[in-house]
Amino acid sequence: MRNIFLNISDKISPTISKILILIDEVAKKNNVDFFVAGATARDIILNTVYGIKVHRATNDIDFAIRINSWEQFNSISEDLVRKGFEKTNIIHRFNFNNFPVDFVPFGAIANDETTITWPDKNEKEMSVLGFSEVYENIELVKINENPETIIKFASVEGLTILKLVSWTENPSRNQKDADDLLLIMKSYTDAGNLERLMDEHSDLVSETFDYQIAGARLLGRDVTKIAKKETKEFILKLFNDEIENRTLTILAKEMSRYEYSFVEEKDKVQFTTELLNSFKEGLQDF
Repeated sequence: MRNIFLNISDKISPTISKILILIDEVAKKNNVDFFVAGATARDIILNTVYGIKVHRATNDIDFAIRINSWEQFNSISEDLVRKGFEKTNIIHRFNFNNFPVDFVPFGAIANDETTITWPDKNEKEMSVLGFSEVYENIELVKINENPETIIKFASVEGLTILKLVSWTENPSRNQKDADDLLLIMKSYTDAGNLERLMDEHSDLVSETFDYQIAGARLLGRDVTKIAKKETKEFILKLFNDEIENRTLTILAKEMSRYEYSFVEEKDKVQFTTELLNSFKEGLQDF
């Protein structure tokens, strides 16, 4: 687990803070742990902490909860209802004052740590590949002073893993995932990594270096340090175009839709392709 402590208690939205405090209370009562994932983690870590502009606002919160059984999940669900959360017709989704809140279980409940099977009539499988290493490399964020509440958030490196897996396996989220991956890769240097880039990874710096492209490669190095073997192999399959119907060329084109530094489409695609290739090089550096 990363030993990084961030304090945003004077910056976070009261609504988000209230939801996080209530979830924390329910988790502690049920002796389970969790981390915040998805767009909320993106907004808190990139925007609130590092001041990086996020173009697409989020309207929900995603939680990854580390549990052993569906009995635990049911117990948590009941306690959430007591706290004012409303169940929906989707097993893992609740509403709090019309704010969607999703819970994805991982841990011992998973099949081979890679998928879960929802215990509803559809028995649909969902990938949780990468969740365990994201949990082991979270950011600790203080979201409230009194009572003091410290919440675990997916790190930027962890979000990268989750976004790559989601983009590959969940077509309904392709555009959002591509948008987020572009933002993360091109702004990684600005997310507290400039000094590391210049000092610890000076081999990436030259007189003509592009700090965004170099940052993407540094991100690849950082991801490969935390990714477990199976997760890294899955990501490299994507980067080697070994996953059917999901290629690096497609990802570069989808990312280019959200790149506004260039006018011509070919220049946008060239830039996103360079970002992805640099990230791939970072994955393979060690």
